[in-house]
Amino acid sequence: MLARASEFVALELNPEDGMKRRKLVPGRRTLIAGVVGLLVGLGIAGGTWWFVGDRSSAAAATPTTITRSVAAAVDTIKKSISTSGTLTPAVQQDVSFVASGTVTDVAVSSGQAVSVGQALATVDTLTMQETLADAKLTLAKAQATLVTDQDALATAEDALTTAQDNGQDTTSEEAKVTGAQEQVNVDQTSVTTAQTAVDDAQSALDQPTLISPIDGIVSEVNVAVGDKVTGSASGSSSSSSSSGSVGSSGTGSTSGGGTDASSGSGAAAGGTGSSSTSSAAFVIVGTDSWKVDVTVDSAQIGLLAVGDQAQLTTESSTDALFGTITSVGLISTSTGSTASYPVEVALTGSPTGLHDGESVTVSLIYQQVTNVVTVPSAAIRTENGQTVVTKVDGDQQVSTVVETGETDGTNTEITSGLNEGDDVLVTVTIGGGGTGTQNRSGSQGFPTGEGFPGAGELPGGGQLPAGGFSGFSFPQGGAGDG
Repeated sequence: MLARASEFVALELNPEDGMKRRKLVPGRRTLIAGVVGLLVGLGIAGGTWWFVGDRSSAAAATPTTITRSVAAAVDTIKKSISTSGTLTPAVQQDVSFVASGTVTDVAVSSGQAVSVGQALATVDTLTMQETLADAKLTLAKAQATLVTDQDALATAEDALTTAQDNGQDTTSEEAKVTGAQEQVNVDQTSVTTAQTAVDDAQSALDQPTLISPIDGIVSEVNVAVGDKVTGSASGSSSSSSSSGSVGSSGTGSTSGGGTDASSGSGAAAGGTGSSSTSSAAFVIVGTDSWKVDVTVDSAQIGLLAVGDQAQLTTESSTDALFGTITSVGLISTSTGSTASYPVEVALTGSPTGLHDGESVTVSLIYQQVTNVVTVPSAAIRTENGQTVVTKVDGDQQVSTVVETGETDGTNTEITSGLNEGDDVLVTVTIGGGGTGTQNRSGSQGFPTGEGFPGAGELPGGGQLPAGGFSGFSFPQGGAGDG
């Protein structure tokens, strides 16, 4: 009875023979002992893992230094400000009708590429013919009135001459001459105005079809067949703003070559992504000149000037583009605690494959020195108040005093003490936490196989830690951040 105290005895009936069997189920003491054993085993395994892993991490965190020689090279030192912006066309043309009338044809749609001289839309000539006839009639009446008033002026001048010859009082005659002359002046202005109206009407009749003034992309179409438009003396105007979205047009006329947008007879939808709209019949953006608007904070804006160079890359291509700063804003555009100022960069030339609204990384170069002897900044140190480098001369390592000039933070100009091709030592540290900067190639950098090892590579076949070099930034050519 006592021997079975730690077990629970269960009886079960065998359905085949009807006999009873005993089934032993582990008791609580047996279960507790098993759980304790399991926990002890896990604790031993965890301690072993912690001890080995911690020792391994400590070994990996031990800093290691590598010293290699690098030749001084003639290079360019650039100081720049890095920022980003959005690419937009530099030229936008608002194109309106010269002729007044009802639109009979719209030949293009939003987003379509057009070339200079390509037809955009046409209006009927019936209204233009009526307008020309009315203008000619008005001109004829003005000319007739001028002739009549010129005759009256001549009569008044004759009366004045007669009174003067007879020695009479000429006050009345002089007043009549003055009044007649003023009326003739008014008539001449009326004739000039009427003649301008005739010329405009004739020009409109000669231009029932609106054409594109530039090569580009149609960003807005604000007219539709059946719309009534009022022509303007100047059919198109250009600006530097980017393209806008498309509105709808309806019946009715407006001044300035626009259309009435109050009803929904509708132009084609589309556009190139800007939120602004135009009252012009068409808006066309050029594709052969581009600009980028960026902002620079108050601490850096004073470094920039109109005419400074810029280097740009787009999100779709790593090929470098070039430009110049065309404007530097003096009024802050930011609403936060840090003041930001607008800077506009015009791209050089006519690059292809660009798209409106594309993100652009911009390097604004505010200082540049060319054809100077440079070494990696990490090669330079201070000893006894002097700036020195370790120069390699055959088997000798000589501490050499140098004078430095400009630096971009990665490379430093050497104005005296070294010549092009002189080898200097650069020491870098790897390990120590793996928080260093990865190797970056450049004109003054360390390409794999020359100078410092490439990423993941150590002399003798070793491997760099994943974090790269700790506390050291490899030199790279081109612009550095100022």
